[in-house]
Amino acid sequence: MKLSHCLLALAIGASLAGCNAPSGSAPANTGGNTPAPDTSSAGADALVARVNQTMVTEIPQLTSADWLASTYINDDSAAVASAANERWLAMLGKFVAEAARFAANLQKEGLSEWIPPALEVINAQVSPTVTPEEVERYYRSDARLWEAMLKLRRADRWWQRRVRRRDYPFLLPGHIDR
Repeated sequence: MKLSHCLLALAIGASLAGCNAPSGSAPANTGGNTPAPDTSSAGADALVARVNQTMVTEIPQLTSADWLASTYINDDSAAVASAANERWLAMLGKFVAEAARFAANLQKEGLSEWIPPALEVINAQVSPTVTPEEVERYYRSDARLWEAMLKLRRADRWWQRRVRRRDYPFLLPGHIDR
């Protein structure tokens, strides 16, 4: 993975999050059924392209709703603007969560020394700030998840080979240093 792509994705996600997020808001949950994002350089390019496309399509809707609320001051126009802002902040939260995954990927790739500079770029735009402890916590959570998945796959391989006496057609990695 190219470091420049990772930092670019982090900077874009961070700059988007700083727009109007209230100081106590947390990033939106991306859902339990969504696949893990691609944290390669192609994944960073895809994230940047998705952020750009989202901004092109969503900003006109957001500004129209805000103009409506500013021009026609009543409860209905305020509700429309509020719904548009809520939808916008939820999208930004998802993009920030993806950018945090890229920061945690720096640690996975053995580039921990790049996390503080990446967080400086992110924290210049985001409120509340993202701490190295949060990146570490995300990395550890992700590592535990994949470790559990690997153990389940090894159990499935044992079951298929020993009990069912069938071939196991998949290759499993050896020990992974974390």
